[in-house]
Parts: sequence; structure tokens; C-alpha cells
Amino acid sequence: MTLSACNPRLGSAVNSVIATHYTERLGNVIIVNHGWLFEGAWKAIKIFVHKNTLAKARLARGDNKIEKCFEEFFDPSLTRWFLQELRLNKHKPMLPSQKSFWKPPDDPDSHDPRGCPDYVRNYLDPYYRQVVCKQTGMSRDELPKTPPMHEPHPNYVQDMRERAKRQQSRNQDDEEDINQDW
Repeated sequence: MTLSACNPRLGSAVNSVIATHYTERLGNVIIVNHGWLFEGAWKAIKIFVHKNTLAKARLARGDNKIEKCFEEFFDPSLTRWFLQELRLNKHKPMLPSQKSFWKPPDDPDSHDPRGCPDYVRNYLDPYYRQVVCKQTGMSRDELPKTPPMHEPHPNYVQDMRERAKRQQSRNQDDEEDINQDW
């Protein structure tokens, strides 16, 4: 978390939205690998947060504390998945499999960025089969055993579109420069 994300107005706005629109809907908030600056800001901010909301917030920094926190709230399969996801997301530069988080891995024995095995098996695979059946008219027997991909999150699609537009604009500018030189 960066300094700009520690804006008191942002914290107040988030608290207001949660308190107004999601009263008693929040299960828990787990903030992991936060910086010392956030921890200091949290000490000041939490006096304004409702006690019920505050009781649902956990801060965990460091592998052992994060693992213990996850084990408290999640089953072992999801805990392993989250811990692996955290490790992979720290990798610089970001791994291609993490950039394409909506795609299943090429190696079925490797980490699946779409979710833990139970989630993929119980939710993503059935969703895919139902959508494909309705859209293509395929019978369940004709469906592939493994879905080719899971649809990306709309935010990711928007980001890709914006980057493509910027690149296209740069390419057009380069072409104009070349044409002017001739």
C-alpha cells in the first residue's frame, strides 16, 4: 500500500460506503503485507470505525502471521492457494500466468490463478459448461473436459483496451513522423 492510498478521505469514504450499504454484510477484512505507514494510519483511523466492523478486521504481516490468519478463516485448500498466489504475485516482473489470471494453467499440476481446486471444480467448470451449452447448443457429452478459459474480470479487459489504444496512438504518431521525414 502506498502513501497515496493512506488518504484519510479515502478511508472515511470506504468506511462510509461499508457502513451505509453493507451493514452486517462484511464477513472479515484481512489486510496482508501492509507497510509500517499504513499500520500507523490504521491506529489513527480505527478510532472512527464502528466496533463491529473493527472486530472483523485483521492485519497480518509476515509469512507466518499471514498463514496463521488464513488458517483461522479458510480451509486448507484455499489457504494453500492464497499463500501460493501471494508468493507468485511478488515475482518481478509479473509472471505471464499471473497476468492472464483468467486462463487455466497449461500444466494441470501447477498453480491455477483462477482459484483453488475446489473453487474451479465446483464453480468455474460448471459455469463454463452451462454457458457453453446454452450458447453453442452442444450436448454435455460434446463439451471439453477442461474449459479453455475463464472470462477475465471487466477491469482487466478495460485495462487491456486502454493499453491497446495508447499503443495504437503511439504507432500512428510514429508513422506520421516517418512520413514527414520523407
